[in-house]
Amino acid sequence: MVIIYIVYGIYSESQSFNIYLPRLAKLAIRLLVILAVYFTGFLAFKWYGLKWVTAIWQLVYFLFVLLLLLTVINDMLFEKISGEVRGVVKNLEDFFITPLFFVALFAISRALTRLNSN
Repeated sequence: MVIIYIVYGIYSESQSFNIYLPRLAKLAIRLLVILAVYFTGFLAFKWYGLKWVTAIWQLVYFLFVLLLLLTVINDMLFEKISGEVRGVVKNLEDFFITPLFFVALFAISRALTRLNSN
């Protein structure tokens, strides 16, 4: 997951990514990266046998991808979204691409497991 984040960070900060790629291609790349992070986390939680964490992981990512797709559809078909909304969506994208959510869920599950074992 960290490797995905680093490669995406280097790629998205390059000039050719920001200047030459059409907006739809950038959105498709972002969506693919988010899905790669989702599947990595899903497989990791499933491998560790954390069913309730896997359910939370799936729910949160499903809702986020749905929000992202609805925002893109609204932006392309109806009206341009404002800069503030675009900023919020970009910050959410960055959060869900980073390993932070994965680490937080894993730490919470480990702490709860230790509390239950005592």
